[in-house]
Amino acid sequence: MTMLLVAFFTLIGTAKAQEPIFSPADGSDDHWYQIINARDGGRYVTVIADGYLKGVEESAVSDNNTFKLVGTSSNFQIFCKADPTQPIGAPNQNGGSKMSVGGGDTNTFQYSASSNAGHFVLATTGGQCLDNYGDKISFWGNFPNDDTNRQYRFKEVGDIENPTMLGVEYLLMKGDIIAIESPANSVVKYTLDGTDPKTSATAIQSTSNTVDITLPTTGDEVTVKAISFDPNTGQTSGLETRTYTFFEMTEAGEYLIKFGTGSNYVTSVTDDAVMTNQVLNPCNVQTQTFKIIKSTTKEKQGVYNLMSDGKNVYYAGGYKVGTTALADLKIKKHNTAGYLEVIRVESNKGMNPNGGVAVGARIEEYNMNDGGNKLNFIDKTTLTIPTCVDITVNDGTNGTGYIVVAGRPQTTTAEQGGEVTIHAVPEVGYKFVDWKDASNNSYGYSYYCTYC
Repeated sequence: MTMLLVAFFTLIGTAKAQEPIFSPADGSDDHWYQIINARDGGRYVTVIADGYLKGVEESAVSDNNTFKLVGTSSNFQIFCKADPTQPIGAPNQNGGSKMSVGGGDTNTFQYSASSNAGHFVLATTGGQCLDNYGDKISFWGNFPNDDTNRQYRFKEVGDIENPTMLGVEYLLMKGDIIAIESPANSVVKYTLDGTDPKTSATAIQSTSNTVDITLPTTGDEVTVKAISFDPNTGQTSGLETRTYTFFEMTEAGEYLIKFGTGSNYVTSVTDDAVMTNQVLNPCNVQTQTFKIIKSTTKEKQGVYNLMSDGKNVYYAGGYKVGTTALADLKIKKHNTAGYLEVIRVESNKGMNPNGGVAVGARIEEYNMNDGGNKLNFIDKTTLTIPTCVDITVNDGTNGTGYIVVAGRPQTTTAEQGGEVTIHAVPEVGYKFVDWKDASNNSYGYSYYCTYC
């Protein structure tokens, strides 16, 4: 059985972060950035009145929260636009030493990729992390220490506002469409080949301040780089970079959904009833088969819907199928490697089998990243699904079932030797019976259940 796994991330478990462009020491081509800490949803590194650095919620661009980096990723200095002649530093590297403009000899830094998508861990070249835990930014923890207080991202500041783009927190379908929007009276310039749209010969320029981009239909990921550009003044914004990772499911495919390491599949037993986990049911596999489609109500937002046997998958106290409006879903990589997670947009919670992966577990939802949320979409074409045949059991009831020869399901009714067991599905529940075929030949006693 082949499982469709999340495409490999270049940085294990993360999306690629937007690396800053380093400015030359002579100031001839400066690149200015806001440096944003991940704490509390985003705190902007800012030089406050006493000259020290602090992470604040205020995001409006000012000279006090705009910085340039001079050097390389393993050895650089940080300068604030409010005083671009004095590097940011601190007197020493003892725990709790606070950073300020021109603060001391400890003023060379390094960074490495963080586990938080789009972020870096910053530290001195001596190995002390830049920490945003207290009221000021200080040195704390040996590098690399990947804590939220030590995770930072860079947002380039240009002459005009940066374009807005879809985030990278969720996975996208190959060939999907995303939108990029720049400020009024400007246009978008973008590339899909990793080059800088400011200078690249392959850059594409839109005719208005919004543009729709069709993502590639091959590969594991694509990097989109974009700027806002005013064709009248020549002004440009800072660079926005997104590396979008794809999931492998397509709109043309059919899939079964399996949670964790269990052997059961999500099943719609009855319309408008909460779906449950059940074992593979060859005689009614259409109730375990799903298609994933792009949302028609939330286009260009990385939102998807599920359908099963031509019916809508919706949520009302649990996941159900019927004619009710489709549930809007996003797909993300689960924290457990090799698994996906289905997030309902309205609740921001993950699809979850209540109580575990056993038969009968109701398909509901739970907090994002819960261990029980991990699942995979199994391509139906990779499964050996036996053919159902008509059978009669010893009590005279008729039903459908499939034949197992020497422990292996048979896709035809031809007997191939060895012990034969007929698995039937005449009713719900378990029964201990003597299986007989239409000629009254006995095949021994065994348990059966509706979904065996």
